[in-house]
Amino acid sequence: MCGQVGIIFRRKRRRPDERDYLRELFMRMLLHSEERGSHASGLAWLKTDVSHRMLKRPIRAHELVYEKPFQELLGQVDNEITILMGHTRWRTRGNEFNNRNNHPIRAGIVIGTHNGTIYNADYLFRRLGLPRYAEVDSELIFRPADRFAPEGPIEQEGLKKALALCCGQMSAVLASKLDPGTITVLKGNKPLCLCIHRQHRAVLYASEAAFIDFLSWTMKGLARAGGIAHDHAHHPPRGCAGHRKQRIPLHTPGAQRDTARRSECMNIGDTAKPNTNPEDSSETILRLFVYGTLKLGYWNQQRFCAQARSIEPAVVWGRLYHLHAGFPALEVPEGLILARGSADPLADARRQQEIGTPRFGRPTGDWDLIHGELVTFNDPLRDLPPIDRLEAFVPNGRCVYKRVLVAVESNDLIRPVWLYHYIPGHNADRITSGKWRLKCRNGIFAKQG
Repeated sequence: MCGQVGIIFRRKRRRPDERDYLRELFMRMLLHSEERGSHASGLAWLKTDVSHRMLKRPIRAHELVYEKPFQELLGQVDNEITILMGHTRWRTRGNEFNNRNNHPIRAGIVIGTHNGTIYNADYLFRRLGLPRYAEVDSELIFRPADRFAPEGPIEQEGLKKALALCCGQMSAVLASKLDPGTITVLKGNKPLCLCIHRQHRAVLYASEAAFIDFLSWTMKGLARAGGIAHDHAHHPPRGCAGHRKQRIPLHTPGAQRDTARRSECMNIGDTAKPNTNPEDSSETILRLFVYGTLKLGYWNQQRFCAQARSIEPAVVWGRLYHLHAGFPALEVPEGLILARGSADPLADARRQQEIGTPRFGRPTGDWDLIHGELVTFNDPLRDLPPIDRLEAFVPNGRCVYKRVLVAVESNDLIRPVWLYHYIPGHNADRITSGKWRLKCRNGIFAKQG
C-alpha cells in the first residue's frame, strides 16, 4: 500500500500568494499520505520548458519536509509548472535504501508514481524486452510508456495494450518530460480520488478522499471530480490489472470546460456548521495564538477564523522561522510548555481555564519575542478540528506541527494559549525580528523582517 498525492496545473498566471497557497496544500496532502507508506517518500515537478526536478529519500514524509532540498524544490514551483507529484511508499518489493526503488520513478523520458502490485512484472520485463534498473514492479508501468513516447507524447493505444498484460493492482500518474502539458492518469483497482479547483485552475489528486476532503475547509471552488479518471474506460481480461485511463491535456483552450462537463462533480466547498455549544461559557472558550497564514490578511484566515469571537495582537517567547515553501514555523522553549494538545477540543478548552495565570518571563537562552494574533473561539468542537487537520496535527502521533499550551501576553494580560509548535531544523531562515510577513518584490513573495 502506497500513497499518491499531487496537483495538476492548468495554464494560469497565478499570483505569488496563490502559488504559496498551493505549495502549502501539497505539503499537507503529502503529510496526510504518510499513513499509507512510511518507508520512503518523494516528489517531482515538470515544467512547460521541459525542465524537471525530483527528490526522493528512504525516510517518512514527516522527515522529508524538514530537509532543505525539499523546501528548495517546492519553492521553485512557478507559473510554468504543469504537475507537482508526491508519493509515500510502503515497502513490498525492493529495498527502500536503493533509491531507484522509491517514487517518483524515472524511466527514460517518463516520470511517474504508482500504487499497487504487478504480480507478473518479472515475466513481462523479459517478454517485452524492457530495460530494468530497479527491483520494484512499478517500473514496468513506466518503461512501456517511455517506449511509446519516441518523440515526446506518450502513444496511448500502445501503452494501453502493454498494460493490459499486467496482472495485479494499479493506479498511477505519469507524464513525459518532452510533453509536460499532458498528464496521464491511470485509475484502476487501487484508489485514486481527483478534485477540480476551478478558482486556481488545478486538479488535486490523492489515494484517499480524506487527504483532499480536509481541504474543503480551506478552498472555495473545490469540487469532487467523480468522472475525470473514469472516461474512455478500458476493461482488461479477468485477472489482469484493471485500469481506466484519462489523458488530461493542459494549456488547451476549452479543456477545463470539457472536463467540467464530463465530470459529475459534487461540491464539497465551504460548509457552515451550527454552533455545537448550547451557550458560550468560559469553559468552552478556546484561545489560539497564530503567527502565519492564519493571521488577518493571509489566505487561511477567512477559511478558519471567520467565526472567531475576537482577534487581538499578542506576543509569545520563541524562535520564528521562514520555511522555503513559503510559510512559517515557531519553536517555543520546552520548559515553557504547560500542556500538550489532545483529540478532545472541549477538554483542551477546560485545560486552559484550569491552569490560571502562568508566568511570562524571558526564558534562558537565545529566544525572541514573537508577534502574532490571539484568536478566541466560542465553539472549540466546531472551530478547532479543521485547524488541527490543516496543520496535520495528530495527538500522541507522528506530526510536524504539535499543538502545545504556553503563556501568551495580550493587552497586558497573561493567559495560557494554544499554538502550533514546530522545530524546522536546517531548512529554514530565522526571523530575529519576531514578525513573519510576506512582501511582494518583483513578482515574488519573500519573507520580510
